[in-house]
Amino acid sequence: MGVAATVRYGSRGIPGVPKDQVFPWDEDCGGTVRFDEDAIRLSGKRRMSVVGDVLTMGLAQPLLKRAFAKGVEVEIPMPQVERLTFLRSRSPLGVDIVRFRLFQRLPDGTPSVHVFVVGLNGMKKAPTLDEVVAGMQAVVPAAVVSQEGAQAAPAAVAPAPATPPQPASPQRVPAPPAPAQVPTPPDWYPDPTGRHQLRYWGGAAWTDSVADNGNQSTDPMPT
Repeated sequence: MGVAATVRYGSRGIPGVPKDQVFPWDEDCGGTVRFDEDAIRLSGKRRMSVVGDVLTMGLAQPLLKRAFAKGVEVEIPMPQVERLTFLRSRSPLGVDIVRFRLFQRLPDGTPSVHVFVVGLNGMKKAPTLDEVVAGMQAVVPAAVVSQEGAQAAPAAVAPAPATPPQPASPQRVPAPPAPAQVPTPPDWYPDPTGRHQLRYWGGAAWTDSVADNGNQSTDPMPT
């Protein structure tokens, strides 16, 4: 059984990945992903040219792009999925999200990387994030799937014979630690001020680094 969800795409600022290997999805338009047994299917809009971005600038840019940007559907057969990583975190606005990075190897050997986030765009009767992750893991080979930041379980070691330690007195038993919350990883995200396409989140706060059409500059965050 497949699982489908709405997504927001990313196509810039991926550490260690050359820009020409990242599929040029448009971040403003969003799209869908469907994990099926035979393939992963993505749909959305292709990033417009610099001229197109300039002509559609303004508050209505996302609406204009949805109207004029070229629609794209990409079908990635499972044998072409070289690696699929996912990271569960929380957006700077406090929304639980899952970011996927899908590394595809085309038949001619060319790599292609697709980056998309589930959880930012809601839809009626949408699956939960747990259902999306479980649906993905049910159809994508486990050998190519990994969770970013997850630690491998230590190998089991046979304990040496020893006298069991005496139990601690009740007043000395420490309280269990509070569960740690996974912070939002440093990365490029849609600019919350709306003045630029992307703004860099430093892990604890928004920085002054912004990007438009692949060109980086600085613009202080409003206080």
